[in-house]
Amino acid sequence: MSKDPVTITPEQDITDAMLKMGKFNVRRLPVVEDGKVVGILTIKDILGVQPELFQIIADKIELRRSNINLFTSLARGGHMPTLRQIHR
Repeated sequence: MSKDPVTITPEQDITDAMLKMGKFNVRRLPVVEDGKVVGILTIKDILGVQPELFQIIADKIELRRSNINLFTSLARGGHMPTLRQIHR
């Protein structure tokens, strides 16, 4: 196990877990409460509970990434797309 693993708390939602899993390229997240590991959340756990969540979560992640890319582009001097460009 790594010295400083990526973790999640019981209060965080599944979207947060999936974002962390994607960002840090991990398939498991220790669930930590009050400094103690109380469980481990896996992708299989999430999809086992509600398989339909996968598409919902994937859509949320893509939307967040799109927003980040848009803001990054604007910060670098890019231009805001028009509604016509967005809805093509």
